[in-house]
Amino acid sequence: MPRTSQLREKILTTAVGILASDGLEGLHARSVAAALAINHASVHYYFKSRADLLAAVAKFATDGWLTSLERVKESKDSESLKMHIDAIHQTLDRTNARVFVALLAACPTNPTVAEHLRAFASAQSEGLGKSVERTRDADVKVRKGPMRQGGYLLAALMGAEILRTTDVELQDWPAGFSDALID
Repeated sequence: MPRTSQLREKILTTAVGILASDGLEGLHARSVAAALAINHASVHYYFKSRADLLAAVAKFATDGWLTSLERVKESKDSESLKMHIDAIHQTLDRTNARVFVALLAACPTNPTVAEHLRAFASAQSEGLGKSVERTRDADVKVRKGPMRQGGYLLAALMGAEILRTTDVELQDWPAGFSDALID
């Protein structure tokens, strides 16, 4: 199989699927290679270590999630908050919620994964905050900025959605979950 960006994308797509089905423990170059019926050296050609693979998966997944939420940014009307919540609900379906939880578990040992998840949460917090701002009554004054409001609301929505779509118990959540979403 030729070494192309197409193979790299297949590796990342497969890795996301493995994270969704087997969790963080199941993701290795050999498991990705086995799923694609390629030599594990092909995986190592693109990703020198498991940490590099995880970082690339985090970027790949969060970029995909952000792309699916882009349409909400363009909304200017009072429906933007509902659209944003619906988009988060659709983005964090059962598979993506499991991937998100697996990536959160990798944060303590992989700062690049944590950075990608923080960037995702930050972008969504800002967008959600702006949606809240656009939909609230103009006379209501709030002391905190839209980024902070959005961060709290995003954490609550994502947490509820992850709990709804996965079998993860609260005591199994990685330490610092809220810190990964809210500064």
